[in-house]
Amino acid sequence: PFTTPLAPLQVWGASLLLADFVLSRVSLFRDQIVVELGAGPGLPGLVLSRICRRVFLTDFADPVLRQCHRNVTLNNAHLCCRVRRLDWIEEGVGEIKRE
Repeated sequence: PFTTPLAPLQVWGASLLLADFVLSRVSLFRDQIVVELGAGPGLPGLVLSRICRRVFLTDFADPVLRQCHRNVTLNNAHLCCRVRRLDWIEEGVGEIKRE
């Protein structure tokens, strides 16, 4: 559990590092289909949306999913990105539900 309800909405340092990694190795990701688990606000996924064929940004909490969807819209990434609810504890990793 997070100590504050806003924790899942922040951009973590690991997100910055992952986005930087993607940009430094574009050829690894070009035209791929990618799933980001626990995307939060979705920074790495938004970076990937400029490179990949399809990006699924997944998280659990409704407020996080709404913010992620807003970020996709604000960054005109809606053609490539799909925001989905994923609860890998209750549903199993194989089930991504539409939001």
